[in-house]
Amino acid sequence: MKRLFTNWKKTILYTVATLTSLVGFSIVAILGLLLFMEDNYQDKVQAAETSQVQEADDTFHKPKIEDLTPLEKVEVEKTEYISEEQFVADLHSHFNEITGWGAYENLDMNQADHFSRAIVVYTKYFIDKGIEDKSLEQDFNDMRELGLKVVNEKDEESVKLLHRYLHDLDKAINGYEHEDTFGVTKTLTGK
Repeated sequence: MKRLFTNWKKTILYTVATLTSLVGFSIVAILGLLLFMEDNYQDKVQAAETSQVQEADDTFHKPKIEDLTPLEKVEVEKTEYISEEQFVADLHSHFNEITGWGAYENLDMNQADHFSRAIVVYTKYFIDKGIEDKSLEQDFNDMRELGLKVVNEKDEESVKLLHRYLHDLDKAINGYEHEDTFGVTKTLTGK
């Protein structure tokens, strides 16, 4: 009887030890899997972010420099801008960031070049598409020339003037509210 009781004790001890080992192994396996999945998840997030940046770089809103040479001949096949109003509001916002509120003193010419290229491409697109308001069409032609001057000559004054065109056009066609008016556009001034 004593031997049976001893074997019974050993059996319980072995069973408990085996179950404890299995539970411990399972916990370690689950933790390892979670850590692997977390690393894999971070890799996927990073890959997705990189992909999104690449996709953003491929849009006409952020045109590639090599696609814009010669800039005067670029044709827009697909546009993210539905209207001239949307285009003006968006580019005005970008020019506010790079030139507005004192930023002009530390002008980033790479950004200015980038957005000026967008102006050159999109003003041509809207002009070719047909603009009913002849004053707005003239302002777009003027902005296109200024954009080319920024791209070709890195002219900082033209960057400042482009911002002023966008500011006044945003007021004229979008109702942008701001106390300043620069009086550079034909659309706003009627001249």
